[in-house]
Amino acid sequence: MRTHQIALALVFIGATAGTTAQDKEPAPPAGCTYTAYHAFTECKAASKGGGNVWWIVTDGLYACQGGKAPGRQRVHEQETALACDGKNKVKAPQPQTHYTVGLAGGNCQAPAKDGEIFIQECIGNIWYNVKYLRYRCLDGSVRIDAPRYYSTGKPCGGDDSKPPELDPANPGTETAAPTASNTSLDLADPGSFPTAPVARQTDTQLMMIDQLDLNVPGTRAASADPLGMTFRGVLASAWRLLAGGRAPVAASDAGARGFWLDPIGSHVGGGLQGVTRASRVHAYLTSLGTSQGEAFDMVVVNDGTTPVRIGGDGVVVEPIKKGAEKTLRAEMQKVSTTRGASVVSSKANAYCLEFKLKPPDQGLMFHVADGEAQQKYAPAREILRASRRLQAANQLAPDSDPAEYFVSIRQWAIWVNEQRFTQPQYRGAFVERIKKDVAAMGKKWTKEIENGLTALTPHRWDEIVKILRAAGQPVPGA
Repeated sequence: MRTHQIALALVFIGATAGTTAQDKEPAPPAGCTYTAYHAFTECKAASKGGGNVWWIVTDGLYACQGGKAPGRQRVHEQETALACDGKNKVKAPQPQTHYTVGLAGGNCQAPAKDGEIFIQECIGNIWYNVKYLRYRCLDGSVRIDAPRYYSTGKPCGGDDSKPPELDPANPGTETAAPTASNTSLDLADPGSFPTAPVARQTDTQLMMIDQLDLNVPGTRAASADPLGMTFRGVLASAWRLLAGGRAPVAASDAGARGFWLDPIGSHVGGGLQGVTRASRVHAYLTSLGTSQGEAFDMVVVNDGTTPVRIGGDGVVVEPIKKGAEKTLRAEMQKVSTTRGASVVSSKANAYCLEFKLKPPDQGLMFHVADGEAQQKYAPAREILRASRRLQAANQLAPDSDPAEYFVSIRQWAIWVNEQRFTQPQYRGAFVERIKKDVAAMGKKWTKEIENGLTALTPHRWDEIVKILRAAGQPVPGA
């Protein structure tokens, strides 16, 4: 079993052998107010490790009183791991606003109207100036709602994703909510899941996929037969891209705005339901045998003609009972060799959600959990988001390899929140889990290893507390 705890333990074995808040923004200059925001991608140096990567950035445009000149300033930026030059260069990711859209279901207390704002969004390969109502929450964070769309007619999505200049007095041609050329599906939308159960491997933890953003070409003929009858589709009314907090994006076909497919539930409730020829998407998740970090092989096939973009942020997935996935596994192997360009394979980062259960065995297959589970583990989703923000702001201090440390501290923040561990309980659980990992490797446990790990826990507890508070979660024992 590959885990980052094992990697940390190996560090000590070798040594002893030889020896804050989301949506807040910087204020504009005195006497000025923001009138618009530009969200776009920018190629610049990675914060760590060298090389240039894509950053998703947002600039605020401000106007001033008293004859002071207008201007712009950076209000938010988020680093990605996607190379923007060199041999590993990839296409720029979709520009997106970092603001949370909507007031319902959020933790915005006493929202007060704070004017209107334009945010430029790339939808269906066209730049839109989208006017939102702004609300300021009691903690100073901002929410936006009630979008109105104005088409600029200018293309977006290429290497140069910077939007055109915006004149708020003449934002473009007002339109209805635009149709994307690529259907956008969000696997984390709780309203789109079926109620039919799927047999679960009950001794294995649920997991949460960190982020998804996949583009799946559509190459099948419109008259093609369905992929098979082992899937039961459920039609959803809308899909939200939670990662960017954007408003719903309609699919390209009326009546088929997006749907989620239960991987193996077709025998429950009488066969294929809600599946349209306009958009068929099938996802296969296979565990790599690790409890955190790069945890899944993901194969997605688009069995329709329309390209599909799949988004998700904090998607809860459930282990399928061993033996119940045989048909699904055979189908995955078939599509991997026969579907050509309509198949996209990717690794997916994920984290365990249930401390007392075991991590997944290598090769175990998973499916997207139901809406109840998505809601139950919403705190873990906020923990992953908060930790990303803290890392981007260089507010986490690794005590070991930075990449492995980031994965480990996120996992333990989730477990501490789930188990309500106090600091002493966390210390004991942390050391005991690594002790088991060392034993599984056939290595000898020593007092030096235990002392070294124990010495790490005060700093790591402080980091976990920082993440929990940034995520709006209680600190056990505080």
